[in-house]
Amino acid sequence: HTVFCHHELPAHELLQRRTTDPNGDTVWRDSPLLTAAKAGGLALLDGIHRLPRGTLAGALATLCTDRSLPTLPDGSRLVSPRQWEQLCRSGLSPSQLRDRGVWRVHPSFR
Repeated sequence: HTVFCHHELPAHELLQRRTTDPNGDTVWRDSPLLTAAKAGGLALLDGIHRLPRGTLAGALATLCTDRSLPTLPDGSRLVSPRQWEQLCRSGLSPSQLRDRGVWRVHPSFR
């Protein structure tokens, strides 16, 4: 999963990109980085040196340190595998969590 970075890339587009559907409604699409986090893939940030200072840390600090992202641009969130298990033990099923916009960072994500 490759993210092609450039100097004008907004921090939120490292995670999700705003686009429109055929009806003209605004929708958020997961970036390759977010797809890798959910599926357990390897994310490659090509041209990372081109990003403005602070962009990477601002967008990805909690993903790198805590394996979570508390708020994504579309309002959903990513939780660590440990947090996911705690939520499941509390009585919520994986489908209920996804319906609520809660996604697990796959343990194999790099």
